[in-house]
Amino acid sequence: MVVNEAMNGGCAIIVSDQTGCAQTLVQPDRNGYIFPTGDTSALAAAMARYDALSAGERQNMSAASRQTVAQWGLDHFCSGVDGAVRYALQHRRRCRNPLDRLILRMWKGRINPNVENS
Repeated sequence: MVVNEAMNGGCAIIVSDQTGCAQTLVQPDRNGYIFPTGDTSALAAAMARYDALSAGERQNMSAASRQTVAQWGLDHFCSGVDGAVRYALQHRRRCRNPLDRLILRMWKGRINPNVENS
């Protein structure tokens, strides 16, 4: 969500290749850069590349970030959730592990991390 908000604010993006949105939201050299996780030299190089851009190139990256993230609104999110639910319903798997079966049978939806348990 941080990357989405930054892009909505018109920021160029520099993320590691392990960031969940790296492949879908970051278009290298268009609206940001992707560097290999843990490679501080590559991170520094990406930052230096951005720093070396002209004001016009930075504005282009800013506009590209806004344009890209604008395609990822509520409608797109809802469509993705709907697709995921449909897929899960069509590809149901039975619990083969007895421990998993026991945990699911005992759980019964009682644990909700968003609600305080008493």
